[in-house]
Amino acid sequence: MLGHDPQELGFRPDFRAGEPSRLLLPSRIPRQMRPILCDFLSPLGNRVQMRIEDISMPGSVDVATLDLSNGSARPEQNDSNGPHADGPSGSHGHGQSDGNEHGEDGMDDMMAIVGEPSPDGLIMERLRIRYGPFGVPFPGGLLVDASLDGEAVREVRIDALEGPEVVSTERPGSPDPLAPVAWRMAIDMAHDQSVNELDCLARIELERALSHLAWLRSLSRLLGWRRMTRQAGVVLDGLNAIRHEMNAAAVDHESVETLLHGAASSISRLVASLTKGRLLDWRLAGRGVVSAGAAEEAGLGGPNARASGLRKDQRSGCPVYRRIGFEPLLEQGGDAAARTLLRAREASQSIDLARRALLRLTGETGISPGERVAVEGPRGALVAETGRTHWKLEAPGASCARRVAVESMIGESWQDALAILASFDLSPWAEGR
Repeated sequence: MLGHDPQELGFRPDFRAGEPSRLLLPSRIPRQMRPILCDFLSPLGNRVQMRIEDISMPGSVDVATLDLSNGSARPEQNDSNGPHADGPSGSHGHGQSDGNEHGEDGMDDMMAIVGEPSPDGLIMERLRIRYGPFGVPFPGGLLVDASLDGEAVREVRIDALEGPEVVSTERPGSPDPLAPVAWRMAIDMAHDQSVNELDCLARIELERALSHLAWLRSLSRLLGWRRMTRQAGVVLDGLNAIRHEMNAAAVDHESVETLLHGAASSISRLVASLTKGRLLDWRLAGRGVVSAGAAEEAGLGGPNARASGLRKDQRSGCPVYRRIGFEPLLEQGGDAAARTLLRAREASQSIDLARRALLRLTGETGISPGERVAVEGPRGALVAETGRTHWKLEAPGASCARRVAVESMIGESWQDALAILASFDLSPWAEGR
């Protein structure tokens, strides 16, 4: 659904647990999501209307087809995409947030009152909240299990999907549907496949801009920033049109460059509205602070590290990026506001980098330099390594980001903790081991 808005398909998002009247589902889903989705849908029976949309997914992603005839959720094996990979077991709850614009119905299904005393000796209602694996604004597959004393978060556990370790000598597909282009480039180059580096750079940067802005729209929806939600949606519409142009059989680079120029102006206005208004500081400043030292010690990478002032970016050492004048963007606050602003600024920078790459694009190709390739994806480094007997795919820093996000939520109110968690832009897909 990257870049899509449910409202464009005639849906109004409903945040109340157990209360939806219709469910929007893609016709194909990542294979590891299949058992989780079936568990989620099975108790609903015929209570809700299900609508299947043929939303395209990257061909490199391992997908499965769901048979939802007669209101049941039965997995349909798709032999062309490999064997079934079991997802995590156990029960999974519905998403539920703080309640303001999202509603407060269905709370009995979400919270169990334990009634234990809090650390300060006061008798508080201990609440347990399970959020996910389909909880806006997080990507499907992320499960948050939290315990609260009154309003304060005391314990948090975040579970993510985990794929099987790659042991085949065959070229693997993308393990993360949220970054298929960056993974495909890393795998192609590690496979010693000839690639046009500038063309790949332009596609990766467009993916980064799409990812950051889709995340910003979800965050804005969580926080009730309606104007920002609409602004991000308009920009995403334009970027999706560019993506379709770049995926065409015969790409008109001059036309794409013109579209990118228009997108750059729209994103600049969006960044300006973030920096000039008071909403960003009022809602996110000072929350979930991760200092540069703490980020370094934890092994944080990607935008989350750069928002704490660390110059950790795989693009810095890449010759093709140096040729077009790339310099990593940094923020110093290390809080949720800094992470939000950095991703908005990076979205603008990515469009500029894509334009520069297309203007320099020639028919020349570059060959991968070796068997181990690291690419900077939307959430940090992606590493593809091939040997004689197996492939190794890693996203170093992904588990660190989940751990730091958990630590940042402790002691915060549930409302602020959700905003802090969203600010880390976690992927539910755990690559490698």
